[in-house]
Amino acid sequence: MSTISATGETRGRRRVALIASLCFNALLLGVIIMGSLRVMQARNDPASLGGALAPTAIVGSLPHAEREHARKIVESHREKLLNLRNEAFDRRGEVIDALRAPRYSRQVFESTLKRVRDADNAVADELGATIADTIATLTPDERKVLADRAQRRFRFVERHRR
Repeated sequence: MSTISATGETRGRRRVALIASLCFNALLLGVIIMGSLRVMQARNDPASLGGALAPTAIVGSLPHAEREHARKIVESHREKLLNLRNEAFDRRGEVIDALRAPRYSRQVFESTLKRVRDADNAVADELGATIADTIATLTPDERKVLADRAQRRFRFVERHRR
């Protein structure tokens, strides 16, 4: 009898371990999916560009009471940022078209590269304006916290880029 009860007890422990493992795997899969969705969302949101000084990072670091005003500022720039980013993407397509042309022309290629640089600069300028407008709403204490966070991020990147 003791052999049967020990075997039944072992099976019970195995079932519990299997169920716990399945639950843990389901939880882990959920975390991976949510992380992937956040990355995809950030890639599609030009206001998430800029690292620690990204407009969305600034808004996220604010206390709830001050978030709404800063979020409205970021939203006011979002459509223009999207349009400029899409234009920069289109200019890159022109570079590929210039490479595929039956007759390569250095002048055409260089002019398409200049349009890419101009489009990228327009995105950077609008992003800078968005960041400046958002930071202008911060209190001195909030700016200090933001600067400290940006400094830590900069040091981390600088240490790991070599």
